[in-house]
Amino acid sequence: MERRKADRYFSEEIGKFKVRAKIDEIGINGFLFDISELGVGIVTQMQDANRILAGSNISGFVLSPDERKKIHFEGSIVRKEFILQGEIEKLLLGVKFSVKISLPDYLTVHAPPVGFMVD
Repeated sequence: MERRKADRYFSEEIGKFKVRAKIDEIGINGFLFDISELGVGIVTQMQDANRILAGSNISGFVLSPDERKKIHFEGSIVRKEFILQGEIEKLLLGVKFSVKISLPDYLTVHAPPVGFMVD
């Protein structure tokens, strides 16, 4: 097993940050699942799930809960899976940023970093 190259931030509060993105002609409206300097997990409804493919380019922004601050990103889809949130099945998209970003304090203050082991 190896450690991720960057700590991920994950919490209930982070889940309140909205994500607006575009994959080809598909609009994505969702919420943060987790985030790091290298990528982001986006939870969204399953509309157009079959049209979203690993390797697809994505661009968009993370919007603070008060809708005053944005973090823009570009990258590619590296993971696509279905998860249960409460009783509802949703789509989780894993995005790897094309360029490392700096996470602002207003986002990281909502959760301690969590380093995961991956294989």
